[in-house]
Amino acid sequence: MPVFATPSLGAQMFQDSTDETAVTILSKHGDGLSATTGTLAIRVGDKTLHAHYKTDAKGLGNEAHLLRTAAQATNQIKGIVPLRLVAFLEDRNMLVTEYVEQYQKAFTWLWNQSSWLPFKRQASCLTPEQFGERLGLWLRAFHNAASIEGIEWATIVQDTIERALEKCEALENLPDTRSRFLSLLRDVHAYLLVCLHDHASWPRGPIGHLHGDFTLMNLGVRPNGEVVVFDFGDTRPACMLEDFVRVWHDLHVVAKTTGKRRRFVERCTKSLSQAYAPDLQQNCKMVNLVSIWNALINFHVLLFGYKHMGRLACLWVPSLLRAYELSVVEILQREPPFVEQRDSSGA
Repeated sequence: MPVFATPSLGAQMFQDSTDETAVTILSKHGDGLSATTGTLAIRVGDKTLHAHYKTDAKGLGNEAHLLRTAAQATNQIKGIVPLRLVAFLEDRNMLVTEYVEQYQKAFTWLWNQSSWLPFKRQASCLTPEQFGERLGLWLRAFHNAASIEGIEWATIVQDTIERALEKCEALENLPDTRSRFLSLLRDVHAYLLVCLHDHASWPRGPIGHLHGDFTLMNLGVRPNGEVVVFDFGDTRPACMLEDFVRVWHDLHVVAKTTGKRRRFVERCTKSLSQAYAPDLQQNCKMVNLVSIWNALINFHVLLFGYKHMGRLACLWVPSLLRAYELSVVEILQREPPFVEQRDSSGA
C-alpha cells in the first residue's frame, strides 16, 4: 500500500516514509465543499499529478476496498474505468484518488447530446448505445466480484424501505415543499408503508456491496469517450439491483422531458438493460421501490439545491422535476396493493 512522504508543508499530518512507492505532497488545499475534501499536487517518482483527498471520521476502509475491487474486477471492460485509488492511509483515515480533469458529468453529456438545439450537440466519440452497454457490462462485472452471502433478504429490503421513508418524511416536513408535492408525498408515504408490511414475500434479489450512488451525476465522460465511475462513498451491503435501477431510472426520467430526448435516451436504456440484466422485469417490486427512492432524492436536490447549480439551472430544472414526478405517479398507479388500500380508505 503506498505511504505518503511529505515535505514541511504536510509534516504535521504525515510522517516521512522510506517506502519506495512513497508519494510526496507538493501542495494541499480544500475545494470549497468542506474541510474534509480537497485537491493535492503530488509527486509519484518523477511524475507530478493532481489527486483528490477525502477524510471521514466514520472510516474510509470500505470505500478503498471497493475501489480496489472495482479496478480488478472490471479491468477487461473497455471504455469505462472506476476512479483510480492512489493511496489509503488507514491510521490517518485518508483516501487519495486521481484528480480527473477534462470531463463532463454524464448527465450534462446526455442532456446536451439529446438537445433539440444544434449548438448544444457536440461531436462525441461516444454513442448512446456504447454508453449504455459500458455501464451495464461494468456494473455486472463489479457486482459479480462484490456479492456476499449470509444476509437476510428481508433485512436488506426493510433497510431500503426505511431509507426511502426517511427521505419522504424529511421532504414532507420541510417548510418550503411545494403544496402540489405534498399530496404526492402523502401517496408515496402510504405506498412505502404497504411495502414495509408485505416486503417479506418479495422475490429474492442479488445481495452484495453495491456502489450506492450509481447515478448520472456520479459518472463522467472524457473527451475521448471514456466513462469514469466516481464516488464509492455510499457503498453498503444491499440488493445490487439498486445500482442498476438508480441509473436506469435517471435515464428513464430524462427520456420523459422531450420527444427527441426520449428517442436518444431509449438507445441508452436498451443497451444498458441488455448488457446488465436482459431478463429483468422493469415493473418488479424492487425496481419500483428503488425508483421511488431515487425520485425522492432528486426531488430534494431539484427543489432546494438548484440555486447552487448555476444560472442556467432554471431552464432545465422544472422539466426534469416534472418528469420525476410523472415517473412516481406511474409507479403508484400500477402497484395493486397501494391502489386497493387507497380505494378502500376513500370509500
